[in-house]
Amino acid sequence: MFTQDVTTQGHYKYAAPKTGKVRVHARAFAPGSWFTSRNVDYYFDNAYLYLEDNPNGTARFNAGVDLPAGAVVTKLSLHYMDAQGQGTNGDDDFNAHLSLRYFDQVTGSEGNVASISLITTGIDGDIKTHEYTLPVGHVVNENRAYGLRFQMTNCAGNDLRFYGVTIEYQTTTVQP
Repeated sequence: MFTQDVTTQGHYKYAAPKTGKVRVHARAFAPGSWFTSRNVDYYFDNAYLYLEDNPNGTARFNAGVDLPAGAVVTKLSLHYMDAQGQGTNGDDDFNAHLSLRYFDQVTGSEGNVASISLITTGIDGDIKTHEYTLPVGHVVNENRAYGLRFQMTNCAGNDLRFYGVTIEYQTTTVQP
């Protein structure tokens, strides 16, 4: 039995890159700051987010994400259900847009890491995952704050059920 403390200096590295995932549940998303002036009603079910009424066309939600510094983001996945016909807006097409963004806390610059656009025209009632694999991985910078933005257009009455996001990354450094 090992009974001594271990102290190390430096970083441990894996022999081969390991895949990690950060899952962000729909309940982690908060409405954009301009929501109150637009009179948009939204609702969180136990598992998903949806709009009850959307008279102004578009609704935006944001969530912060804590990614390990030095990791390489490789994939972004959007989990949703096309529930058209079950709500009040069942005859309309709708679209949604998810983006992983950053704000550099040193330079003040901001930018987009990856995006997923979703356009759907029919109901099937299944939970789906729409994935985007980055052609070149994005290295997570410790000076950047990362966040997700999810935007829905023409989605009302439970037509689009948003379940959340999965961010996949590769790392060679053992994370504490």
